[in-house]
Amino acid sequence: MEQGIGTNEMLRAGAMLTADGLCKTFKLSKKQQKLEKTTEKKKTAVDHLSFSAYRGEVFGLLGPNGAGKTTTLRMLATLIRPDEGDAVIEGSSIIADPNGVRSKIAFLTSELKLEEFFTPDYLFDFFSELHNVAPGERNERKRRLFDRFGVSDFAGVKVANLSTGMKQKVSLVISMVHDPQMIIFDEPTNGLDVITARVVTDFLQELKGEGRTIIVSTHIFSLIEKICDRVGVTKSDNTIEYAFLEYCLREDLNETARRVMAVLRPVKLTLVNYPEGQSETFEVENNPLRPEEGTHTVTFSRNLWVEAEDFLTQPVPKYKRLCPNGPECRLKGAYLIKCVGCETDGDGRVAEIFAEYDPDSRGGNPADGRKVKGATIHWVAGATAVDAEVRLYDSLFSDPDPDGLGKDFIQCLNPDSLEVLTGCKVEAGLAEAQPSERFQFLRQGYFCADSRDSKPGHLVFNRSVSLKDSFKP
Repeated sequence: MEQGIGTNEMLRAGAMLTADGLCKTFKLSKKQQKLEKTTEKKKTAVDHLSFSAYRGEVFGLLGPNGAGKTTTLRMLATLIRPDEGDAVIEGSSIIADPNGVRSKIAFLTSELKLEEFFTPDYLFDFFSELHNVAPGERNERKRRLFDRFGVSDFAGVKVANLSTGMKQKVSLVISMVHDPQMIIFDEPTNGLDVITARVVTDFLQELKGEGRTIIVSTHIFSLIEKICDRVGVTKSDNTIEYAFLEYCLREDLNETARRVMAVLRPVKLTLVNYPEGQSETFEVENNPLRPEEGTHTVTFSRNLWVEAEDFLTQPVPKYKRLCPNGPECRLKGAYLIKCVGCETDGDGRVAEIFAEYDPDSRGGNPADGRKVKGATIHWVAGATAVDAEVRLYDSLFSDPDPDGLGKDFIQCLNPDSLEVLTGCKVEAGLAEAQPSERFQFLRQGYFCADSRDSKPGHLVFNRSVSLKDSFKP
């Protein structure tokens, strides 16, 4: 089985790697029990883990500490033997043919240290001989890899005298001595400076372009996002849990995404006591977690757009948004307003909401200091709003285990996995949104400009992840 990845059995024929039911349990010493804060004498690091990786793809493995990522990679590299299960790499079993596996893979981890007495030149020749690489082929490959990673100038320097980044580059080069078809990297950019890390990630992309399979384990979400075709996320029960992937994405975007206002299901809001023809501007923070990123300017006027779901003609108990004679609400960064009525169309749908604003509450704070019981509502000015198409992506499968025993994954597809909204209203500043540029739409979620379809005059935004978090770390 392939828990959580959702890859059907029929796809496995093209797999470079197929792992089935891998298990590994370790005995805990008294010291380890104390560190783990447990009385259990054994710890299950990997429990019936199954997945596949295909030719020419980069498969990323994410997960919290203790979820078994490194143990999994070491089993695949034949450094440790699984208690149960097996993995087959290009026809060779890690149980029955470990030497065959080693001839087809490269394995690199920051925890594996090179002997510091030797030089990169000597180590490359040594490991080439272990893999029976012909001298002519060895010399050409060494020249190419040493030049690619800037090792040539340090070929005769002992490993002990190299910088941390250069040691990592030498380790990477030596892992490639036998031209492997599968590369397993545990934290491939660990200890590297920004420039060297980019060289490594570019090299991984080159290897992918050559049709090689790459398995990457890392805690750096931006690396996963940049290079991986598919991602599996391990949790303590060893199912590949995509809720954790969403959690990682949400955490990353919360730190980096610019905050903007977008109204996805717009309805007109008119402030009946705001002067007609008048407008003003407000400054809205770009990211409250990064004050140094400053603010951006939004226009405010008599006619606005707000979310249809922020209004009810007949409010339910404890309703804190707009409704006739309901509580005062804040318009984000602007004024306090109070709904005084609405107008419906011929079908009974709300066509326009009417409200009064408090001119002494600029910035959302009443001059008299009264308590505001209503919610804060996002908005977009009617005169400056830009139309956009918004695509709301949700889970591809309605069943959390579509590959479960006796299930047809096609029947588990979620018919509501994509909802396309047109006529959405966004801030004027988004008219120049660049392809793949990322934003937090306030109260909505995290979105990016579509890299293919979005362009000036026809904006398209895709939801990357919602604000709601279902994962509990």
